[in-house]
Amino acid sequence: MNIRRQSWLPWTLWILAALLACATLALTVANRDAETRNLIGSWQVQALLVIVIMSVPTVGAIVASLRPRNSVGWLLMAAGLLYVFELFAGGYATYTIITNPGVFPWAAFMVWANSTWGWTPIYGLLAALFLVFPSGRVRGRPWRVVLWGIVIASLTITVGYAFRPGPYDDQWDFLANPYAPSGAAGELMVVLASTGSAFSYLGIVVGAVGLLARFWRARGPERQQLKWLAYSAGVTAGFFPLGIAIAALAPSDQLMGPLTVVLLLLPTTIPIAAGLAVLRYRLYDVDLLINRTLVYGATTAAIAATFWVGILALQRLLSPVTSGSEPAIAASTLVSLALFQPVRRRMQGAVDKRFDRSRYDAARTVDGFAERLRDEVDLDEVRADLIGSVQQTVAPAHTSLWLRGPAR
Repeated sequence: MNIRRQSWLPWTLWILAALLACATLALTVANRDAETRNLIGSWQVQALLVIVIMSVPTVGAIVASLRPRNSVGWLLMAAGLLYVFELFAGGYATYTIITNPGVFPWAAFMVWANSTWGWTPIYGLLAALFLVFPSGRVRGRPWRVVLWGIVIASLTITVGYAFRPGPYDDQWDFLANPYAPSGAAGELMVVLASTGSAFSYLGIVVGAVGLLARFWRARGPERQQLKWLAYSAGVTAGFFPLGIAIAALAPSDQLMGPLTVVLLLLPTTIPIAAGLAVLRYRLYDVDLLINRTLVYGATTAAIAATFWVGILALQRLLSPVTSGSEPAIAASTLVSLALFQPVRRRMQGAVDKRFDRSRYDAARTVDGFAERLRDEVDLDEVRADLIGSVQQTVAPAHTSLWLRGPAR
């Protein structure tokens, strides 16, 4: 009954976020021809970003409605709602100032919200999420002190940026903050903004360190929950520099479109993984995901390196005979296809040996039993060897073997 009574609030906040997202999409389409210095990119990318960001309040609403006493869902909901509002304020201000000047009121307020306090609390919410995940509570007095420090730093950066005098930092740098005080109070706001920024970044680092410390001490379901968040964050953090390198080495419009979509979609795995972990939905599937990611990621990297090195080498060898690079590309493709399965098997063995030792030892035990079975004729020896192999691989509490007698 308590969950049912409290579930209306997260879904009410989700409806508010969805309405803001729909309005933001409409404003993004309306602003598609506006000349802005938006760092996000084209209006299609901005629209995709709005859709992607909605995954955060969606996961937050699900977790908060099913686990209302767990603060993880509420933190996700707050962060997602703030981010959606920031995007809405930016689209509203762009439409009112650039696309159709003066058509809507509160343009200055929306610029202020978009550039100052619409995004600053998100750093504190992210750091707090690291501290309380997955139980929703802070463990130990030192970490409670850290949490209060994060709250103070978040308030400091929000107040400092909201009332800092001078022009804004982003695409609205041609406008000045109309709500900033002058004199000593304005200088104090500048100090608060810079101090709050430094401590907010420090809070994220400290929260991540606390998360890692809990991971090394955790056992059982909690360890699996932490694995989900670590896996999604690791994949996202690992792909971003790779995506930047790909964009730098092969800058083409045909490649940048899919690459941008992937870079936008990857961060959504973090709130989704957090929601799955808190709700404990198929916790132990993360081990298989980590294994497959390591195996196929390393295999893809090895095959890609072989492909490009093969093209360069074969071009040098075949250039006196052929005038183009097509034979080298075809030969490298065939070599890469032939190498895929052998490389994948080697990578699977290396990953199992390093990260999944029990599976590696079980496979070796089964292989050894199969080799001995080919040369063994004594039924009692086969029985003892089979029971021993089962005990080593599965480790059951009790083992027994029943053999069917000869038919009469």
